[in-house]
Amino acid sequence: MSKKQGLIALDIDGTLTDGHHLIPDKVVDYLCGLHDSGWQIALITGRMYSFAKRAIGNMNFPYFLGIQNGADILSMPDEKLVDRAYLQDGILDHLDLLYNELNTDYLIYSGYEKGDFCYWRPNRFPQQMYPYLKKLEKLSDAPWQERSDIRDSFPLIKCVGSYKTMHVVEEKLNTYTGIATSLISDPVSDGFYHLVLITHALGQKGGALKRIAKLCDIEGPIIAAGDDANDIPMFKEADIAIAMGGAPEHVAAYGSILAPPSTEMGIIPGIEQALTRC
Repeated sequence: MSKKQGLIALDIDGTLTDGHHLIPDKVVDYLCGLHDSGWQIALITGRMYSFAKRAIGNMNFPYFLGIQNGADILSMPDEKLVDRAYLQDGILDHLDLLYNELNTDYLIYSGYEKGDFCYWRPNRFPQQMYPYLKKLEKLSDAPWQERSDIRDSFPLIKCVGSYKTMHVVEEKLNTYTGIATSLISDPVSDGFYHLVLITHALGQKGGALKRIAKLCDIEGPIIAAGDDANDIPMFKEADIAIAMGGAPEHVAAYGSILAPPSTEMGIIPGIEQALTRC
């Protein structure tokens, strides 16, 4: 590999993926070429590993993968966990008080090392959400477990519902210290539902980007690309931010480059433009 150039950190859904939620071979080949020329590549996604691996199966060069918003960081393709930033169980009492006012519940993700399942309370969710929740469960490597008492750390909490409800949830969570929240449109539901992703303060994408840069001892420029609100912390840590076509206006405002949509493989011209500024 050539002399180390810098770090390129990329979201997956809406940044690299096509209309089938997969990364096209042409994009993979392009990223491989960047790696061969000295760039460290990192993918940082809200996906859990068992879902992420469906998109990255053809990426066979060395890179880092931040999953569940960056709570877990793996070296790839050897699938080795190299760093993590997890939530503690104390937040659950706070969430339960908040959810006493809502006709729904939240999901707790177990993490890469435990098999990527969710803890959930089936009787707390409205019946109309069940088809969507079953669709989510199929993305896991292991069946979901009905939640009882949890006294352990975990990477991610996912709150699911309408945009209006999730906006209220996120606002009320702003009073809780030591966490990071992101309100995004859910790609699995094609935007019908919205999510509030809750992670450790260092488990969001900006924190993951800093942790990966430290692991790699990066001294060169950092380029980041994404398309949703959970990518904003990553944009703030980068030297050059690429917002993908189709990103919400408040997200695109953080980009110094606006690339074509991911369905047009817009990440390639987006990165090419960024490279001219390095």
